[in-house]
Amino acid sequence: MQALQLSREQRLSIITLPKPQIVNPTDVQIRVAFCAVCGTDLHIIKKHVIPFEKFEYESRILGHEFTGIVTAIGETVRSVCIGDRVAIDPNTSCGRCKFCLRGRPNHCEKYGKMLNRSNGGLAEYVVISEPQVYKLSKDGGLGLAEGVICEPMSCIVRGWDIIKSRASSDSRVLINGAGIIGLLWTSMLYMKGFRNITVSEPSEFRREITRKLGLNIKVRSPTDSNQWTDRYDLMVDCSGSSKAIEAGLERMEYGGAVMMFAVYAKDSQLQLDLSYIQKRELTVMGSIIDPFTYKRSVTLVEDMYKSNMLNFDKLGVKVYSFEDFEAAFKDLDERTISKAVFKIQ
Repeated sequence: MQALQLSREQRLSIITLPKPQIVNPTDVQIRVAFCAVCGTDLHIIKKHVIPFEKFEYESRILGHEFTGIVTAIGETVRSVCIGDRVAIDPNTSCGRCKFCLRGRPNHCEKYGKMLNRSNGGLAEYVVISEPQVYKLSKDGGLGLAEGVICEPMSCIVRGWDIIKSRASSDSRVLINGAGIIGLLWTSMLYMKGFRNITVSEPSEFRREITRKLGLNIKVRSPTDSNQWTDRYDLMVDCSGSSKAIEAGLERMEYGGAVMMFAVYAKDSQLQLDLSYIQKRELTVMGSIIDPFTYKRSVTLVEDMYKSNMLNFDKLGVKVYSFEDFEAAFKDLDERTISKAVFKIQ
């Protein structure tokens, strides 16, 4: 089979590998249909986060947002059958450490070591364990291409679980960053009834994509001081920018809540007046990965798809052939698209 490999020298290339086979009774073999590039993949490639030395291999097949067709199953698999259309939760946990036993598998030391025997989804086939495989409904209409949104949306649902008690439909919401995650947060909140949403984004290209969503929300440049007069009850940072977070904190209403949702470099720092947080009684929260949210994410994504809220053209998502990976990563680097999705086969 063909796969897109990241070498230890940070070079991407299409290579030929043996097709992974069923070994354990809970294994599921999947013919990958579509695989998206996540922002985390880009950070790994550029060595911004997750040092390559922590990988278990001399090389790595990335890709953890993917869908496909079941082609073989282990003898104890019951939840899916050959021919089923499926989406994948790439994350696993040991189930035995103190964090797993406390119901926090996203803090497990082994969590995130996805597909540790068969690599990631930028390949024609993968073999993974049954609990990580979620069937897409036959009558939901969700395409396998759009199904790649299930994984990032499952992480957003986790963030929403943490912050939803601090929000109501009349809350004034600030979204920092209009990359794909900011767009999905905006769309998800809109679908849940939020209408007073402001998106802050320095790129005019991304601001225009946000406007094209057709949600009638406010879209602003962070540098246009004349536009910033509101106070916000809820801020979701999808930018990873210290300056954006600092500016957003200054715009928070008394009793407001902040969700830190981006990928942050290890040495990221904020310059804060701590008394400001105290006097305004602000709450700052973080969210990581997707414990116990993937099944709800599949349902949410299917509902959003039916409501025409996952239109790739509106979201700035572009589909590429596997062989065009260089063009895809170039477009991502130049920020002319919000997300790249590969049609594997």
